[in-house]
Amino acid sequence: PFSSGGGAMAAADESDSLPLVYDPEKIADYWSIRPTSLLTRISQLTTLSGAFLSGLVGDLLNDEVWKKPISAQEREQREVKRAAQLRQLLTR
Repeated sequence: PFSSGGGAMAAADESDSLPLVYDPEKIADYWSIRPTSLLTRISQLTTLSGAFLSGLVGDLLNDEVWKKPISAQEREQREVKRAAQLRQLLTR
C-alpha cells in the first residue's frame, strides 16, 4: 500500500518542478530535459526585454556616441523611465 513518508513519489514530484532555492545543478537538470520549454522561455524574455534593451542602447548612443547634451532633469526622467521598464519586465 501507501507509505506516509512520500518516498519515490516525493522525489519524482520534486524533479518535475523548477527549484525554488538557487541550485545551479538542479536548475540545469530541470531545463536539460525541457529544451522546447527553455527555447520558449528565452523567446519570451527576449521579446519582453526588447523595448527596455533598445532604450538602453539608445541612451548609450545619445550619451557616448553622439554626445547629445542632456539636462540633469531629462537624465533623471530617463532613469526613472528605465527603472519602471525594468520593474515591469522583472515582474511579468
